Amino acid sequence: MLINGLKFDLRIYVLVTSIYPLRIYIYDDGLCRFATEKFDLSETNMNKRFIHLTNYSINKANKNFDCEDQESVNKFKWSLKQLKNTMSEQGLDTDLMMMRIEDIIVKTILSIEGKMYRAWEKNVPYRTNCF
Repeated sequence: MLINGLKFDLRIYVLVTSIYPLRIYIYDDGLCRFATEKFDLSETNMNKRFIHLTNYSINKANKNFDCEDQESVNKFKWSLKQLKNTMSEQGLDTDLMMMRIEDIIVKTILSIEGKMYRAWEKNVPYRTNCF
């Protein structure tokens, strides 16, 4: 999926406050970071970093990105709410998207629950001092 012809990634913030019982919180907002050059299917050269990567540390070197200009920054870095608004305007189901993302988060944490519990049991002397 592209937005305005650009690849993007999401930063979703998750907090695990308890291992036993497992308690997971997902922050309502997050970040959406964009590449600074439009994606082109004919461009398979992965050396074109500004097309394929969304890292600020890489894209700040692109002529299309001016880290001193807030308008430029806002073009390539959105809140998750901005992304959902744009997707809703395009007729996409953002509630379904978020349900799927939350499902992936829960399954990811469940996949390491046993290791986390053993480490917690071994290294955390008090139940309430770790998250």
